[in-house]
Amino acid sequence: MSTFNAQIAETMTFNIIKQTIAHLEKSGALSMTKEECLRLFATEMPVKKAGRPKMTAEERAAKKQAAAEKKVAAAQRKAERAAKKEAAAAAKAEKALAKEAKKLARKKSLEAKEAAKTSKKSAAAEKKEAAAQRKAERAAKKEAAAAAKAAKAEAKKRARLLKQLAKFAESEESLMEEMNGRSIAKLEGYLAINLKNAAEEKERKAALKALKAQNPRPKGRAPKGKTWCYKNGVWIDTIETVDTVFLC
Repeated sequence: MSTFNAQIAETMTFNIIKQTIAHLEKSGALSMTKEECLRLFATEMPVKKAGRPKMTAEERAAKKQAAAEKKVAAAQRKAERAAKKEAAAAAKAEKALAKEAKKLARKKSLEAKEAAKTSKKSAAAEKKEAAAQRKAERAAKKEAAAAAKAAKAEAKKRARLLKQLAKFAESEESLMEEMNGRSIAKLEGYLAINLKNAAEEKERKAALKALKAQNPRPKGRAPKGKTWCYKNGVWIDTIETVDTVFLC
């Protein structure tokens, strides 16, 4: 740096000498030419070109090496910034990808839970429906069994009533023709009436038998226009009714 400053100072001094020679030449005070005067000064201090002094090979090599190192350092910094930027972008992309993956996993988890919930609910509904169907089938089966039992009991009861009523009918055909389609209650009513009549007839016959045993009819022919009264044990006129005759 000091050599460079010294060179600048020498250059400035030489320029001043040139200006002085030119002024003396213009005023006619020079005894020689301008070039001769300049050569006199050039022997002691050679004229140098203006500007920066010429660098030595070592300086040029050092400058070139420094420039190369500076360029390498700048390229390295640029590469580092690019790498840092790329790493930041990659980290951001990775973070976004991880976030998206987490979001997708959460969505899948929710979907899986919802699907499991729906499946469980559907299975419960199907189980409940199947249980209700089994219950309905059991109820229908039970109802059908009860209806069959009731029908069987009704048929059995009808057969029994018809068998009992057959005792009071002229024939089985007339009984079936008269009682076909009749309800159980009607059949029971008819049977009750017939049983009552039969009981009354039985009582009447029993009473008559008792009277006959108590007041037997005399042997022989009955007097003309007379009928024996078993109740009183006397002959009475035949104009009385049969019941009166028997029970009078």
